[in-house]
Amino acid sequence: NYVTLAKAAGFTENQKVLVNHITFNPGSNKYMTLVRNFKPADGSGTWSTSLLLGDLEGNVKPVLTTTYVSHYIWVNDRELVAHCSVEPGRKSMYCIDMEAATWVEYDMPYFHDGGHPDIHCNISPDGSYIIGDGYVRGEYREIQYYKIATGECRMILKAKSFKPNPNAIRCDL
Repeated sequence: NYVTLAKAAGFTENQKVLVNHITFNPGSNKYMTLVRNFKPADGSGTWSTSLLLGDLEGNVKPVLTTTYVSHYIWVNDRELVAHCSVEPGRKSMYCIDMEAATWVEYDMPYFHDGGHPDIHCNISPDGSYIIGDGYVRGEYREIQYYKIATGECRMILKAKSFKPNPNAIRCDL
């Protein structure tokens, strides 16, 4: 319920929160979700996100609390690749072991630079690559790949893309 999720996410009962991006692992016995708070109407406070791991019995545990967490994808039944912040002020791509709440950073320049370093990530079928697009930079959107074993990264597509009004349309490649 709302109070359980808000408390597990590190938010107080009087904060307005939303549950976002609920995704089951490949075995369909666990899920992860993002719980986000809203700034108070007076504009004070901060906006943040928590990453929670849940199971079919109703157990929920925090993995990352009141930080930055954005796009993610399950790698296997236990691990998740996510663009997030596990250290204050550092946004990057991490492989997170959801059970142990440990992580490894994937240090690809595209994950850090520019005004929107976020990436909509996917894992290649063989698990060797992270592939994804970011937000429009200038007039272009890029699709990048990152080879996990070697750290090699490369742009594989750069396409002209208009920047739509986010209230009217939202499209991630």
